[in-house]
Amino acid sequence: MRAALQVLRRAPRLRLATKLRVHIFTNGREKAETSWRFRHLLDQGLAAHPRVEIVGREADADVVLWLPQWTNRVPMIKEPRRRLIILDEHDDRARRDGGYGSDAYLAYYKRSFVRKTDGAFEGLFEAPLGARTYALPYSISDAYLSSDASGGRPLDIVCTLRVGQGVYPARARVLAWARAYAAARNLSGYFGEVTTSTRTALSPHYLRLMRAARVVVTCNPGDWEGDFRTWEALASGAAVVRDRLYAPTPHGDFGLVYDARSRSSFDAAMDRAHANAGALGRRALADALAHHRAVSRVDWLLASATSAAATSGSEPKRAVMTICPATAPSSHSRAAGTDEAASSGMPTAAVSTSGRGRAARPASSSRGTRSTMVIARPPASSGASS
Repeated sequence: MRAALQVLRRAPRLRLATKLRVHIFTNGREKAETSWRFRHLLDQGLAAHPRVEIVGREADADVVLWLPQWTNRVPMIKEPRRRLIILDEHDDRARRDGGYGSDAYLAYYKRSFVRKTDGAFEGLFEAPLGARTYALPYSISDAYLSSDASGGRPLDIVCTLRVGQGVYPARARVLAWARAYAAARNLSGYFGEVTTSTRTALSPHYLRLMRAARVVVTCNPGDWEGDFRTWEALASGAAVVRDRLYAPTPHGDFGLVYDARSRSSFDAAMDRAHANAGALGRRALADALAHHRAVSRVDWLLASATSAAATSGSEPKRAVMTICPATAPSSHSRAAGTDEAASSGMPTAAVSTSGRGRAARPASSSRGTRSTMVIARPPASSGASS
């Protein structure tokens, strides 16, 4: 318990150098349930940041945040090129900038930054990529975290992927692999959907189930990228086995990475996780607390956008990450065993796609069901799941 408390008390690493007055644009008629989970993360991060002041009037703000998924009214503000930050949470790959264009906003962040088909990378959401256009990853809410380690980790593997009656074939495939891996080795676990809740609630039962695992397996939807499950898994303190993230992600070298189209890649990642779950879980949680809490992501968004504004010339200097379809793990590897290179702390808008091509789609018959198979029962609890 004492060790868990010490880990949770670690301060996140922040780099926003100056105080900012921030206004969130609304029209006063937004639905409370729309973008609730994302707004929960954003509000928490803004409130926790020591150099952010929330202001109620657009005229008083240094920067204005617009969430087009939440409010479809286009903000008409003064000096948008210097002040407007667009946070586009939509699943689809359309640009939702309200017609401002790349010369008329400060920064545009897109969650569904890449195009995929059944887990295979097919390119960025647009080409050419607009100026000051960056990926928008989710983050970890403090509500995901707990210092209570009294229950231990009785489950070897937890994989709660929702497969949607064939709607998510990549997730169905990975869920089947996880079940088969556990069955072949006589490992305990929980496999399948916990409840049918969506993005409008946090589930204590679901989060406790994750914290009861030694290894948590997760996977993004096959046709887009950017989910809450990746970050919920990272916050659990378990060893995380996840699919590759193609969108540039700040401090993205966490967990053990597999190719969602390759059973051998998945089994290899599981072998490494199962052999050293305790150490990998502690390292993943330390990375989560240092770099991926809600306040960390808000810090990265604001520091990146304002550093772009401060750079002379029309474009800021940027880190460059090569994004390409991967049929095998890359040569990069952290000691923890991950096979995905980290991005820098800066946003990556200049993206090399040389050598990009359509990866072959493997034949697959896994259409998964919503049934849940339990090898060892999870801790009894109640509550809605996400």
